[in-house]
Amino acid sequence: MKVFYDGDCYFCKNYAEFAKLRSQVGEVELISLRSEHPEIEAIRARGFKVNRGFVVEHDGVWLEGDKAFGYLNLLMRGNGIAQKLLINIAKRPRLGALFYRCLVLGRYMVLALQGLTLIDLDSTSKPSRYRHVARVTRLGLALSIPILLFSMAPHFLAGDRWRGLYSVLVFVLVTTVYLWSIRKNENVENALRILSSGRWQPFLILLVGYLFVVNAGSPLSLRRFLGFFLSAPVWGLFVLYGVRYFRRSSPRSWLAWLPAAAFLFAAVPGFIAGPFYGGIAGWVIRYDATKPVTISGYKLVNSQGQKHWLNHAIFQPHGQIGRFRRAYRAMPDTKEEDFVRFAFETYLRIYPGITRGHYPHQWALGDFAYPTHSLQKYNTEILADNFAPDNVVSIERVVEEYDFSGNLIERRVIMIYEVDELNPTYSGSH
Repeated sequence: MKVFYDGDCYFCKNYAEFAKLRSQVGEVELISLRSEHPEIEAIRARGFKVNRGFVVEHDGVWLEGDKAFGYLNLLMRGNGIAQKLLINIAKRPRLGALFYRCLVLGRYMVLALQGLTLIDLDSTSKPSRYRHVARVTRLGLALSIPILLFSMAPHFLAGDRWRGLYSVLVFVLVTTVYLWSIRKNENVENALRILSSGRWQPFLILLVGYLFVVNAGSPLSLRRFLGFFLSAPVWGLFVLYGVRYFRRSSPRSWLAWLPAAAFLFAAVPGFIAGPFYGGIAGWVIRYDATKPVTISGYKLVNSQGQKHWLNHAIFQPHGQIGRFRRAYRAMPDTKEEDFVRFAFETYLRIYPGITRGHYPHQWALGDFAYPTHSLQKYNTEILADNFAPDNVVSIERVVEEYDFSGNLIERRVIMIYEVDELNPTYSGSH
């Protein structure tokens, strides 16, 4: 008896070996449909639908699909629970056919998680150096599909019809690309060859497509995972060529890994690297709109009586004024006044940058810089025009309450620190 099966499918391979060990017919030959075995030609000539399951040949009789599966199960021997279950299912043709369809669906899922293509009996291509990157690429596409499917609901539930339709369009597009990618090994591998050609046009097309798809992810936490999965071909190629360079070059060839490491660091969800979506991805606060919103912090007061928040962006790269204050106060013999003095000295130090229109984290990329940990409006014009350090007379620690429309309900001043009494020690020019 000969059993033809998908030799690369983890599930199919294990079942075929299980059936062989417990068969009553004696010699059983297992033949992978992905191999170059001479018997494959007979399969091709008979036109069997090999992607729908097993093919069995026994004494000149050919069976496929659920019939082949049931026949194998009826030939099993042993008293194990698995054998008894499979034999009982095989004795009930309708149940066996339904059970087999479920197994075929499971096989497709296993193939997707393995990054494999469907079986192509007409393919004459040989394994290429891109085969592992192609598998990772197909896996990335497969994992993107459920994320995009899940992302549709929030848009429609929120009444955002256009965003919902956009997410549906992206879902259909990515699913279509995935189905194309699993039809033949050559499809993805040829695309990777084009990306490796050194021309900028393919990467531009990939970047535009990436941005088009990744912004359909919702909520933000899933969008980061979506971005990671979709970037698989790029960091896969980085690793591929990094290995090649490592093998061929000097002992300093570890430098070849730096681009791949940087890109992978940027792509893994949760790391502080691009792409940037404004704040920590996935953090959502559900707030009762009938209750006031409470904000606390420090405000600069100038000689004209104007007040403005002392933006936590001055502490970059830290960017969390609340946690930073607690950490600063935790030092021995440190008072609240010491922290306020340090904050104002920091403001003195970074004020020249504010006059040029940026906070410390924006010195290179401006508005495209990675945002602070907590979101903030980076309005430097008001500070530059009205809150020069020598025009600041005091700093107030305040608690303010607003309604959900942004109207001030109450302001409480907890403490006032006169700048003249803080005696800041920083003397930089401003």
